[in-house]
Amino acid sequence: MKWKQIINEMDNKSTHLRLNEPSSELEVSQISAEFKIELPLELVEFYKETNGICEMINKEEIGDFIWKTERLVEENKACRTNPDFKNLYMPFDCLLFIGDVGNGDNFGYSIQNNRIIKTDIFIWNHENDSRVWVAPNLETLVKWWMNGDIEI
Repeated sequence: MKWKQIINEMDNKSTHLRLNEPSSELEVSQISAEFKIELPLELVEFYKETNGICEMINKEEIGDFIWKTERLVEENKACRTNPDFKNLYMPFDCLLFIGDVGNGDNFGYSIQNNRIIKTDIFIWNHENDSRVWVAPNLETLVKWWMNGDIEI
């Protein structure tokens, strides 16, 4: 219920977020298994309540802000295995992307020693390959994004 409360508090007249149905335990465990990492508790708890967050403007869906588990796996695998990316960008195995802003830039956690030790969220810029801190945790990311406190 935490995420429903957060989303309801953040809703405004033109832009709002919609929660998807909860993820299954199997879907969440597939993320850990696929990338051989331990997920942060906040992400596991998030997926127990919702399988991603969809951003809406004037009641029209504009895209997934926080990805469904299936897309999370697909996007991270694609970034790590794309042969062109190896010549363009730093390696992606130190990041777990969880969502995007709709322009090619992705939000993600930093991975250290097969664990996401800190809940800090970074933004990866696809144009210059920078990785910049944007929020101390997932809840703050959502709040700051909806308040316009994060500028990309």
